[in-house]
Order: sequence, then C-alpha cells, then structure tokens
Amino acid sequence: MEHLRSLGSVYYLVYGTETFLHNHYCLSLLQRFEDIKTLSLMLAYPRDLENYQYLMEDMIVLPDITVLCLMVITNGHAFGSSVFHVLRLCTGIRRLILDLPTSSGSEVQTVCSSDCICDQPADWETEELLLNHLEEVEITGLRGSEHEFAFVKRLFNWGTKLKEMRVTFYRSTSEIKAKEFYEIYQSFSRPEVCLKLYLYRNLSVVSYAPED
Repeated sequence: MEHLRSLGSVYYLVYGTETFLHNHYCLSLLQRFEDIKTLSLMLAYPRDLENYQYLMEDMIVLPDITVLCLMVITNGHAFGSSVFHVLRLCTGIRRLILDLPTSSGSEVQTVCSSDCICDQPADWETEELLLNHLEEVEITGLRGSEHEFAFVKRLFNWGTKLKEMRVTFYRSTSEIKAKEFYEIYQSFSRPEVCLKLYLYRNLSVVSYAPED
C-alpha cells in the first residue's frame, strides 16, 4: 500500500508480558511502511504495573511521520518515558497532537503510588532530543500534575522551531491550576511561541487568559 497516507488507531501496551501478542502485531504492521503522513497511536498503561515488563524498548523503528496523533491512557501513571521513546523514533514530525483522556472513560483519575516504576527509565528527563521540524503542539486533557508540567517543559526544549502550543485542560481543571501552568510555562517560554490555553466552563470550551 505505497500510497497510504494515514494509519490509525494503533494500540500498544506500555507495560505487560512478552507473551502479549497484540504488541507484536502492532509492530509488524508499523514496520511495513516507510512513510506515513499521519499516524494515530494509542499507548495504554495497565492500572497495576507489578510483575509487568516495560515493553516500549521493543519498538525500535517507526515510519517517517509528518503528523503524530498520540493518545495516552495513563491510568494515573506518569507518561514521560513512553512518549519520549516514541518521539525519538519520529524526529521529523511537524505536528504533535497529544490526547490524555480519562482512564477507561471514568470521571475519576486514579493516582499511582510514590514508588511506582511508571516513570522509568528516567533518561527522558536528561537526554537530549532534537525535534527541529516540530512547529505545532496540541495537548488535550491536561490536568496540571507535576509530571505533566515536567514533560511540557522538556517538549518545549526539544522543539526548537516550535511556533504554537495549544493546551486544553481537563474539564474539571480549575482556573487556579491553569494559572499555575501558565506561570510555569512563562518561566521557560520563548517570545516567538504562541501559547493558547482553553478551559471548560458549563460544558463549553473557552479561551483562558490569566489576569495580571
């Protein structure tokens, strides 16, 4: 299928066992293509990671991608390491859409324990990555957790040619949390990058501009 331009939704389990055949089928499919304009990839974390292996290292190659639509079902876990792994396999992307939906469609977001292994390996926090084609980032479902803030800061550093970042907070996120994100973002932002923030109010998405 040499003329295929869009592929999705491809599902991949971040933690599991080597006997989980679905991941192998997913990788086999992705390896059949050299160039895809848009790839929609879903990364899913089990609720309990105990006795599971980190499976992202089995993903060693991705097609050349222009637009990456990445949905991450976190189940309360930190997602930095898995998303970093994907991004370093597709450094030529021009647009990144990162969707962080509520786990399993539930209104309640679980939180993992402080000794959870979900943010390992931690090389994404220090290792350099150059996304020098990335111009546009869209993040949906941001709750304002510490590890989300850390990831956005790293993403901003990786995207040296970034022009626009749009963030839509999770529907129950308060203006206080949105302002906190804005202030942290301002501490490392570049003037040439346009930041657009959106909050839910009365089931509608509205633009958010923090007061001075």
